This record gives sequence, structure tokens and C-alpha cells, in this order.
Amino acid sequence: GLSVARFSQRASSPTEQCERLYRLVKWLKPHFILELGTGCGMATYALSMGPNQASLITVEGNRELAKFASNQFETLGLNRVRVVQAEFDEFLADTPLHPWNLVFLDGNHQLEPTLRYARNLLEQSADNLCLVLDDIHHSPQMYLAWEQLTKEQSIRCSLETPRLGFLFANQALTPGHFTWVPLAWKPWQIGLFG
Repeated sequence: GLSVARFSQRASSPTEQCERLYRLVKWLKPHFILELGTGCGMATYALSMGPNQASLITVEGNRELAKFASNQFETLGLNRVRVVQAEFDEFLADTPLHPWNLVFLDGNHQLEPTLRYARNLLEQSADNLCLVLDDIHHSPQMYLAWEQLTKEQSIRCSLETPRLGFLFANQALTPGHFTWVPLAWKPWQIGLFG
């Protein structure tokens, strides 16, 4: 019942998050990108700004949002982006094994579905997969899903940020679980509590 503008204000990826996704794509140079949860397409746009050879599939369960995003990408000339209107489980079950290098999971923020999608993707993706989860601090369920996924055998290292969680399967990376907190959230480091 919301207009696209109101929905976008509530649900679109913030600018800082889009910048981080853009930088991640520039660093990883993935060939195959998957996004589960298109929304209005802000994060999709950031993910599409990477290497020209990367193909990007974005999956959206809501028919109206999928149509809106598809029209936006067509207007912007983003020919490498393919919008699929489907439920996530349906898409993952119907898609043959695929060597995803980067997956952005931004939908159905509940424990069991998040674990199911992530584990499915970890089984079928490339050895250098980077799986990014949105809103890991959104609820206790999402944080529990995040904690469980960091312990998956195929995960080499993880990075927890205030909003995003990054899981890396690349065995060439330094192992460990790291946390990044922005400087603005550490007032003691700029002399306020000295």
C-alpha cells in the first residue's frame, strides 16, 4: 500500500552501504554476482558498477518491485543486470549449480530462512565466494544466523560491521573473525573521554 517513494525511504540500502558494496565489487572483481532481495534496486546499482564482464542476477519476490527495478535498470542501460521475480527458495531450487563469486543476501530477515539460503549458496558456489548479509543486527534472530554462519566449515574469515556481515570462503585469506566499528562510534579515540 506504500508508494515507491515511501517504500524506498524505508527500505532502500543507505548510501554508505552502497558505497561499501561498490568498493567490494571493485576489490573482488567477481564474474558472477547474485542478489537476493532487489527492493528498489539501489544496492543492485552499486553491485553493477564493477567489472564490465560481471553478470548480475537479482531476485525479488514482490512482483511490483521486480517490475519497477527492471524498468529502472533498463532506463539506466544496465544490460548486465537480470531481474528475476521469484521466491528465494524457488529460485535456488530451480537454478542449476552456479559458481557465484559474490552474493548479497538482503531479504527475509529471519533465522531459519537466512540459514537455509546461505547454506544452500555455500554448497553450490565458487571456492572464492564472498557472501554478504544485510541487517545482521536487525534482530536477535538475524544476529544468531550471523553467528552460526561464521562457524560454517567453508568460511575462512568473516567481517562484522554495524549493518553488514561479510563471509569469505577464499582459503587464501587470513583466517579469523573480525569486527569493524566506525571511528564515529569510538568517541574515546578522538579525545572526548580523556
